[in-house]
Parts: sequence; C-alpha cells; structure tokens
Amino acid sequence: MSFALRQAFVSDIQDIMNVEAGAFFTPIREKEEVFVERITVFPQGFFVLIDEDTNKVCGYFASERWESYALTSDDFLLDHSARERHKNNGSYVYISSMGILQAYRGKGLGTYLFTESCNTLAKTLTDVKAFVLLVNEQWNSALKVDREYGLVQRGVLEKFFPQYQTQTGVVCVGDGIVMEKVL
Repeated sequence: MSFALRQAFVSDIQDIMNVEAGAFFTPIREKEEVFVERITVFPQGFFVLIDEDTNKVCGYFASERWESYALTSDDFLLDHSARERHKNNGSYVYISSMGILQAYRGKGLGTYLFTESCNTLAKTLTDVKAFVLLVNEQWNSALKVDREYGLVQRGVLEKFFPQYQTQTGVVCVGDGIVMEKVL
C-alpha cells in the first residue's frame, strides 16, 4: 500500500464526510457546510490522505489560524465558523478535526497524517508560534499521537463532549483536553 498527502478541495467533500461519519458518533460529528467553509477559508491547512492503490480518500486533517484562545468551552465549539474565527496572520494553528476510515486504522496512518500535516504547516507558516487542539480524554490513540508529536496538556474542559452511546452500548461523556505544542 502506498499513501499520499495532498491539499483538500471542495470537490473532496463527500469523501471527507464519509470519513467524518466513520470517525465520529452523531453528537460530535460536524456538518458538511462546516468542512466546506474550512476548505474555503484556509485551504493550506486542510489535507486529505489518499490511498494511491485505490485513489480513495481515507483520512483528513483540518486546521485554522487563530489569533488567540482561552481555556473555555466557547473557544472550542463544535461546528464553529472558520470564517469568523480564522485570521490569516494568526499566531496559533488550531487543529480543528482529523479522521481516518476504520479500515485504515491500526496501520500508523493516523500518526503519518497528523505528523506530515503539522510538519508541512510548520515549514510553510513560519510566523506561527504554536499548534493547539482539543481531544476527548477517552480517545487514547489520538492522545498517544498528540503526545508523540510533542503536544502537552494546557487545560481541561469538563464534560465538553456530549453524552453518546457507542455501538457496543457503552455510554460515553468526556472531558476535553486542550493540548498545545510551542514551535
């Protein structure tokens, strides 16, 4: 198998939404128009992972540039408007979402997608001072990737993620962990 990372286009939206549907349960799944806006507002910060054998989008990475952030739930709302929040000269890259199709998990592709996307942004956005993201405390694989890249916990947003039931019947509700890596 061979994989490539490239900038996303609005024409990729159905593939991106397919990844989103497979990666997140409905209460925390973001809307199509949110992703279209993110691609339109900051195309340099939205990547897709392509399986070159099938030419299939198997993952995505979305980000925005923020001028600042506070450790409050209001700063990290799901479905927020990138058009309102993004600043072209923002000091922080906020990693707003990332997902991998289930069939491609467990192969190191999440690490590859995250690392390559962040490294590309760090090389091209030399005026950015840090990467920031919010992750559910229960997403151990994501936390592992984040920590391996050098992100550290900056705060906790208690019960940020809404309650939802998994396919196995487990009811989940989670705190949001705000993580940051100073460049």
